[in-house]
Amino acid sequence: MKRLLIIFLLTFSLVAAEPFLESSPDKTWDQCTEFKVMQKTFTAKSTTINAGLLCPTNSRVEMFDCTSGSCIYYAEGYKVNSQLPQFAGFSVGEKYRYQCFACEGTCAVTVNEGEQVNLKQSFQGLSFNVLSSDAPLSKDGIWNTNFDDSGDYTTTVTLFDEHEQDTATFCLKIDDVNRAAQMSVAPRITVREGERVTLIPNCVDPDGGDVKVEFSGWMSSGLKQTTYNDAGVHDVSISCMDLEGNGVTQNVVVNVLNVNRAPVIEIVG
Repeated sequence: MKRLLIIFLLTFSLVAAEPFLESSPDKTWDQCTEFKVMQKTFTAKSTTINAGLLCPTNSRVEMFDCTSGSCIYYAEGYKVNSQLPQFAGFSVGEKYRYQCFACEGTCAVTVNEGEQVNLKQSFQGLSFNVLSSDAPLSKDGIWNTNFDDSGDYTTTVTLFDEHEQDTATFCLKIDDVNRAAQMSVAPRITVREGERVTLIPNCVDPDGGDVKVEFSGWMSSGLKQTTYNDAGVHDVSISCMDLEGNGVTQNVVVNVLNVNRAPVIEIVG
């Protein structure tokens, strides 16, 4: 009888130690195509844990039990507006893993091209070492991105404190930034009556795309043949735009000098 009781208690203890969802915010976003953003392996320090700190703001969090050597799925909840789901039933000192799933195009860490990636800010004070990354991160988790670095990068780090260390793999996203077209052109040009005005602005898209140049005001194109009635100061507006309509408009002053022509003698009779 004692042997049966001991077996029953052991069995009950094992079942009770399996992680389960205790509470979770309700999902608030629409149905979408999900993909795994990151995963984190950790050692349980209490029987109840709020999981998903490193997940994106809105994510589905799956919990796995790794106590047997292989990780087995047991429960899931939602991280909503940074509010974490709470799981219970952990065995202190044992290994577990959670995985984050978010809508397509969402990563755990996201910055724009030209901005700095700083994992210290993302990990909220946790110590870490970068184990591997598709991105050129420094050992301190810093990367000053350029305007040709857009894309998704997989990164694995070791997170640790004085007693434990955990491993996390996550997606790092650099969002594409459309830079406006840029233009250089002389602000003022002087010609004489009867000469041709030539305006050739240097209009370029820093991202290598096509551009569109338009003229308005006294000129409708970059070339104009003056007449002997055009003396004076004229304004020309030049716009330089990329295909998304981002760019610059600049005013050019065209000064047409009067030309004193010799009188023409007409013979009458």
